[in-house]
Amino acid sequence: SNVIYKGTCSCKDFYIGETKRNADIRWREHCSLKKSSEVGDHLLANPGHTITWQILTNAPKQSYKRKILKAFYITKLKPPLNNQKDIKFTSLFRNGIT
Repeated sequence: SNVIYKGTCSCKDFYIGETKRNADIRWREHCSLKKSSEVGDHLLANPGHTITWQILTNAPKQSYKRKILKAFYITKLKPPLNNQKDIKFTSLFRNGIT
């Protein structure tokens, strides 16, 4: 619970996410083809690909603080599977992060 996580596909593309809930449950939701997500869409378009999940760091309980931390990781790592346009906080980190 309350983590920032990374899902890496067998093709090396990856996704950064955050959740306040149990990470295993959230990861299963991403891989479910019944719900739309960047990871689910990628798996649907690429049958045979698999995702390996890892927790990057613990995150604050407050939703906005988790989202800011997620935005930091997205800006720093530039994950190909994240829809960057949907992340409101990434503009906070655009300058000066390499």
